Amino acid sequence: MQYYFYLFLSVLCVASTNVIGKRYNQKNAQRIGASSIYNFFLLSAVFFCWLILFLRDRTYNAAVIPYSLLFALCYTLCHIGTINALKLGSVMLTSLFGKLSLILVSVWGFFFWNQNFTPLAGVGLLLTAVALWLCLYQGKGGEGVKPNLKWLGCLFLVLFGNAGCSIVQRNQQVKFEGKYGSFLMVVATGVSLLVCLMLYLRSDKRDSGIIAKTAWYFPVTAGIANALLNLLVIRLATSPLSPSLIYPTLAVGSLILISLTSLLMFREKMRPWQWCGVLLGIVATGILSV
Repeated sequence: MQYYFYLFLSVLCVASTNVIGKRYNQKNAQRIGASSIYNFFLLSAVFFCWLILFLRDRTYNAAVIPYSLLFALCYTLCHIGTINALKLGSVMLTSLFGKLSLILVSVWGFFFWNQNFTPLAGVGLLLTAVALWLCLYQGKGGEGVKPNLKWLGCLFLVLFGNAGCSIVQRNQQVKFEGKYGSFLMVVATGVSLLVCLMLYLRSDKRDSGIIAKTAWYFPVTAGIANALLNLLVIRLATSPLSPSLIYPTLAVGSLILISLTSLLMFREKMRPWQWCGVLLGIVATGILSV
């Protein structure tokens, strides 16, 4: 029973990060430098969580460092893209695009991990294409959720950043037989933290004081949820639960929660065909997660 509880907590952690980011943007909509300070605080929380885990483990291998640096690049781009995409567009569509990074991971697996291209995978990819078209389609009168180039650019960072993290992490774990995961993450998050610190120092900091005093708990909570999610996934990976249950539940469950939050909390308005696109995207994500 405890593993089902872990799975439920994991779904909450996945959903909460984007919801927290959207709420943070609403609270600081008119303040300068909100995105840079958000990522700095978030990655500080994530780094210190992984540092504690690494100090308990203390196994390392210098050969993992190139993987850590590549992971750090993808991780940083993903977080920069996420907080800005949540500021510019719908939390529902931003979250959906993030989960659809599974497309790129699946395609990578077909070419480099010797995964078989099954009819089910083909259905998942086809549904993904239809879902993306429906979500971005404006309708004859242009009454849909209108995407702008900045938002689409941020979604590009989220999509490729998420996929890159998954690909790098899996390659590292296969190469080193499941070892040095904590070392990979503490180095990667440390590098990401330094990058975000430099970006913050170079940004306009006129509103940093008020943001730090009144909204610091948003990114810190999101960072803790991010680190907790990784811990829970590690526990679930060694649990009696089947991966075919764990990963679709994580992907689909979090998207359903975000959809409800988008509708009830943020009052986001989308046309019926866009909600159909979201539904197809949820189904496609579940299929590609199997």
